[in-house]
Amino acid sequence: MKFNLSQFYQFCSQLKIETKEEGLRKMDNLLGTQTYVMQEIADGLAEDIHFFVILKGRQLGITTISLALDLYWHFTNNGLGGTLVTDTEENRDMFRGTLGAYMDGLPKEYKIPMLAHNRNSLSLKNRSRIFYQVAGLRAKGSLGRGKGITFLHGTETSSWGDEEGLASLLASLAEQNPNRLYIFESTARGFNMFHDMYVTAKKARTQRAIFCGWWRNELYMADPESSVYKTYWDGKMTGEEKEWVRDIKKLYNFEINSRQLAWWRWKMTEIGRAHV
Repeated sequence: MKFNLSQFYQFCSQLKIETKEEGLRKMDNLLGTQTYVMQEIADGLAEDIHFFVILKGRQLGITTISLALDLYWHFTNNGLGGTLVTDTEENRDMFRGTLGAYMDGLPKEYKIPMLAHNRNSLSLKNRSRIFYQVAGLRAKGSLGRGKGITFLHGTETSSWGDEEGLASLLASLAEQNPNRLYIFESTARGFNMFHDMYVTAKKARTQRAIFCGWWRNELYMADPESSVYKTYWDGKMTGEEKEWVRDIKKLYNFEINSRQLAWWRWKMTEIGRAHV
């Protein structure tokens, strides 16, 4: 299956998003983290892979562009039965609001008319629908029941606490529909269901594991003229830094530079590891 990335990026450029650094703006200047993940999905689809498990760093824009993909996929595929699964009701309401805001800001020629949008689902005139589900932090066992799913976006999956519900959800996924697409994206939270899913995807033939590190975000580097760079870059790497820089090059063919190392040292020293 071919995923037309240029068409999708044109669609994204019409969406208005709320950004941390620039406020409200169009999604017309994507981060390297976002284009990397979308390219990996496109490459996977071209190889008839429809199931993706994305391990990501914090604040990399992956959920933002995945929500854009939610709309795009339902706009371009008629009669699609999709679901957006969040970890909490708070996030469900927030992401439902994001999708609504995306649609409100789109020019008419870029969107499919909406029939209804409430706390349970978004229904479109092309008969595609996105159901909103909450996995929860504790076991419930009700995910996916009674629904045939051809599109799924699961977010912050590492916080889900319902193994039975996840099994039910996976059992409801279409297996032959050529337009099917299933995405689970999350930060890491130790050894849990998401960890097992990621390990499985790394070994599987019909799934793809995608790792998106903070270093793919071009904003996460210090200006050479800044006090951060001059303070935290001393011209040499520590032994530990040499090791993980070498591993990143070997595993992901990505070169870490001194500007990124200075940013990393500053972040670890003054902000803390939990924020990366």
